[in-house]
Amino acid sequence: MLRGRVDGAAGDYIFPLDGDPDKSMLRADWLHNVALKDSGVARFRLYDLRHTFATRAAESGVDLVTLAALLGHSNIQMVMRYAHPQAEHKAQAIRKMEEFQTAKQMEEESRSELIQ
Repeated sequence: MLRGRVDGAAGDYIFPLDGDPDKSMLRADWLHNVALKDSGVARFRLYDLRHTFATRAAESGVDLVTLAALLGHSNIQMVMRYAHPQAEHKAQAIRKMEEFQTAKQMEEESRSELIQ
């Protein structure tokens, strides 16, 4: 469908403003709502996809500076409005920190024993 729109575009936009192919469509949510209805997918807002993307990217280890660039944000505070780590991801982060601290303490104790 997108290939057909690209190939048939009369201007710079594949979703132009009705009657003016040189201007961008202002809103596309009505098409989204039609697609949801036709497909039987549960209703959600297009913007929800942005939140989902930001959350999954952050949880998979994408650093916040890169995520800000991907989302088109100029600062990290805006990223924080979109990325919502799940409880399990937060618990994994705490476990990771605890494992790091435990390994660090064990290494320090080993060094201490070698010195004595």
